[in-house]
Amino acid sequence: MKSEYDLSQMQSRKNPYASKLKKPVTMRLSEDVIEYFKSMAKDSDIPY
Repeated sequence: MKSEYDLSQMQSRKNPYASKLKKPVTMRLSEDVIEYFKSMAKDSDIPY
């Protein structure tokens, strides 16, 4: 492997996966639903 690379000749291109990126959403859930998922996470040793 070279110690240095010349990236000045590199051409950029569009991300082919841009249309499949995740999009953040907001959901309103009741407290009992949240408690249910928190307990499931705790039982599975997965952080909530």
